[in-house]
Amino acid sequence: MRKIYFLFALMAFSFVSAQESFPFMRPGLLKGKDVKIVDGYSTEKDGYFMGFYSDDQLLKVYMPSKESTRFNDRKELIGKEFNVVNVDTLKKSYINYVNSPGDIRVTLQDKAGGKLYYKYSPKNSFDYPFEVIGGLTLPADFYCDYLKYDDLGGATTSVFVGQGCQVLKTTMDEQTTYNVMFNFFSKTKTKDIDKVAVLLEDGTRLIFNTTCYPFPNSTTDFKYSFSILVYGKNLAAIKKSKIVSVKAGEAMWQFDGKKLKGIINCMETMK
Repeated sequence: MRKIYFLFALMAFSFVSAQESFPFMRPGLLKGKDVKIVDGYSTEKDGYFMGFYSDDQLLKVYMPSKESTRFNDRKELIGKEFNVVNVDTLKKSYINYVNSPGDIRVTLQDKAGGKLYYKYSPKNSFDYPFEVIGGLTLPADFYCDYLKYDDLGGATTSVFVGQGCQVLKTTMDEQTTYNVMFNFFSKTKTKDIDKVAVLLEDGTRLIFNTTCYPFPNSTTDFKYSFSILVYGKNLAAIKKSKIVSVKAGEAMWQFDGKKLKGIINCMETMK
């Protein structure tokens, strides 16, 4: 993965309101918030959660499932609400390597005063089990954290936005272009197409040339893989608003583009 070292333009530490629940590299944003436990990417399918503990050292699994004592019973947790009373890190490790220094501990408290603990991973948004009631209030530079992090700890011009989306920034002859790659699943099979429509929150409809093919997977659904090249007027529109849906032929997908919009705006400051 090509890297680039950069300086961010000076940015006032202001705040913006957003309906965001996953705090990524800033778990401290959860402190004081009310959260509800909801399904992540795999919990509904697998029938269990992971990461909830009944002790503050994160060793005793809370409500073990019948399938394994390492997992939490989904039915015992789904829909329950807690207040996040503290977010901190473990300061010591254990000989069995279950936990290690630096693991982030989220302390949850129910209305009766009972406490529960969750081991938070800033890398994993797929199985993040919380919906923050009312959403988080995010620092203005929040999405820039996605640019600062990769597996080697360096800045990168290619960012994994979330399940089914990645964005790559390229600059040639002083022209900056963003290659936004999508992967969607749909039960609607459409013929091969050469254009996709992108609808923004402010009502703007953008048309992009692309190559979009459906690939059958192991289920009855089809996977559509394609990319769009964003620059010029289209780039200005996506920086101003956010994508809410993508349409390819007869297939249409809802897409919450707030993270993509934030990441592209931060990428614009890369030097």
